[in-house]
Amino acid sequence: WSYHKLGELLSQLDRWKEAVEAYQNAININPNYYGSYKGLWEALMRVKNWDEAATGYSKYLKINPKSYWSYYQLGYALKQIGLIDEAIANYKKALELKPVLPWFHTDLGDALLAKGESKEAIACYLKAIELEPDFYPACDRLKSINSFKLINRNS
Repeated sequence: WSYHKLGELLSQLDRWKEAVEAYQNAININPNYYGSYKGLWEALMRVKNWDEAATGYSKYLKINPKSYWSYYQLGYALKQIGLIDEAIANYKKALELKPVLPWFHTDLGDALLAKGESKEAIACYLKAIELEPDFYPACDRLKSINSFKLINRNS
């Protein structure tokens, strides 16, 4: 239990590499406590260890397929390692379970845009703004897309 608490403290201090180690020690001592896994995966995301984080979230989703947050995190990790189609599938699953979070729509839009599906991406950004009218990340992405279109039209 003390290693888990240490992992939480180190996470609060943004000492993510040390938090990874603490959570791994906690899991070695008590492999049945889910909270340590969740902390470990979050810390792995923060140190950009996308592969291990994706593996962890994938395993967890096999036992808890209703975890919208895990689908979202898995999508994010997969996008970072270039598995765009898999990322899109996980973002969509997260949105099936929790359709009201603008970040989910925005990140799905980013993945779709990376795949060249700009119309679908724009629809995602608009949905994020519909959910939260001054959600700046989606607003910024729409502005960027419109600027890009204007530049290309005038070239």
